[in-house]
Amino acid sequence: MNFSNLERIRDELIEKHGTVYTHVLDDTDVYFYKLLNKLEYEALCSNYSDELDLQDAIVYTCVLYPKKDVSADLCPVLASLSCDMA
Repeated sequence: MNFSNLERIRDELIEKHGTVYTHVLDDTDVYFYKLLNKLEYEALCSNYSDELDLQDAIVYTCVLYPKKDVSADLCPVLASLSCDMA
């Protein structure tokens, strides 16, 4: 993916989420992420008793790009957060 596409994606994410952070791995893999807010954290904690599931849910909530598909049946809380907390 070229730099101008990444800039466009980042601008769209900033418009939607506010502050967006960037992390680059090995000069090729670019990740955009946001901080988890208190409301999101409380919602996730109340729905995930397993620590590993909670950690996965937090990552899926915070990583904005590249976004992995999370099916509603596997993570119903995440499906609702993506609409309610965006």
